[in-house]
Amino acid sequence: MTEPTRSGDVDRGRFGRWLSLAVIATALVVGGVWLIKAMIAASPGPLSAHPGDGQARGGVRTHAELEQKCEACHPGGDTTRTVSDLCLDCHDEIVLQRRDPKALHSRLGNTDDCLHCHTEHKGRDAEITHVEPAAFPHDAVGFALAAHQHTAAGAPFQCEDCHAQTMTRFDPKGCADCHVKAKPDLMKAHVAAFGERCANCHDGVDRFSKGRFDHSKTGFRLEGKHARTGCEFCHRGVTEMTGFAQAETGCATCHQDAGARAHGAEVTTAYAECATCHGTEAWKPATFDHARTQFPLTGRHQSVPCAQCHKGDLKAPLSNECSACHEAPANHTAEGYGTTCTECHTTDDWSAADARNHSFPIDHGTGRKNECKTCHPAGYKQYTCFNCHEHQPDAMLRLHRRETRVRDLAALQDCVRCHKNGDGEGEGEEGGEGEDHDEKSDE
Repeated sequence: MTEPTRSGDVDRGRFGRWLSLAVIATALVVGGVWLIKAMIAASPGPLSAHPGDGQARGGVRTHAELEQKCEACHPGGDTTRTVSDLCLDCHDEIVLQRRDPKALHSRLGNTDDCLHCHTEHKGRDAEITHVEPAAFPHDAVGFALAAHQHTAAGAPFQCEDCHAQTMTRFDPKGCADCHVKAKPDLMKAHVAAFGERCANCHDGVDRFSKGRFDHSKTGFRLEGKHARTGCEFCHRGVTEMTGFAQAETGCATCHQDAGARAHGAEVTTAYAECATCHGTEAWKPATFDHARTQFPLTGRHQSVPCAQCHKGDLKAPLSNECSACHEAPANHTAEGYGTTCTECHTTDDWSAADARNHSFPIDHGTGRKNECKTCHPAGYKQYTCFNCHEHQPDAMLRLHRRETRVRDLAALQDCVRCHKNGDGEGEGEEGGEGEDHDEKSDE
């Protein structure tokens, strides 16, 4: 038969167990502290003090600030986490890169193991990033090495040729310093026009070299003198790629001064469509075909400046009447010639008037040209044939009485009434045919 347990024995058992736990806990704390101190004492070297991008992560800006906090990077006895896990706790920007297919850390191998490329404890100024150049996808950082296989001297490129101080940093001036050795004149002009930050536009693919860049794919084909014009003349003040895409394509953007000299201040509005008249090979001569309009230019009209007739909008309709530009002479107004100037005048010479649509054959079939004043000495509404033909009143009456019923001398002043063709034959008042007679005969 078992003896009953005494209360004192139970209390002593409980105390023993609690004492054991306390001893173990104390040992762990002491041991952990000792381990940390041991790790610090046995540290392979100082941590890097490089500021990186200058942003604070995990409460610090450099690894050197964590030198007394080993647990920030080393999980110790926690087997559920790795050093890389602790890296990502602070470097959340790398977490985002791993999710982006185009970002660097999504294209690199072994991104689960930060120590594959980044190692510490090499000193305050040590480079903690190490990569294999042959395996590194350089285009993933925004600059391909396709056109940078050899230096200007012909030697193969080394990483330190461009990354002189640290692998993760690049001095933009390094481009100009290197390229000026190969093309000093080009680089001097190029830097002056577009600045020293070459990587803002160039990504190492060499797509802008002569024969490689196709400007027609931008929507603005380069032809004529445009094809021989430097980029900086149209893309002024541009220092990055987005600026090139924002260039204006209107002619007045570059040719404002030339247009103003030729057309006046209205160049930005009325004459904005320069290509209607001008080509890219030369500003002059203008190539607009005025014959396609309802007013073809002939004679002296061909040498008249456009702005002399087109005071405003080129497309605004203009009057085709001569009087719109040419004020009628005083004698024309008095005689009432009207505004159909083309009946007498041509565009070759205003003063050499010629009644081209004259109803009376003024040359009498001889081809000899007579001046207007020969028949119209007192005005164009009246005429006389007597400056050339017989005009003795008695002789005229005797001659015409034999052939017609005309008995009135006044009626004989209107010769064309019967002599419509200007020859010696004429139709009488009753349609009778007259006889041939010499101009100065009276029989």
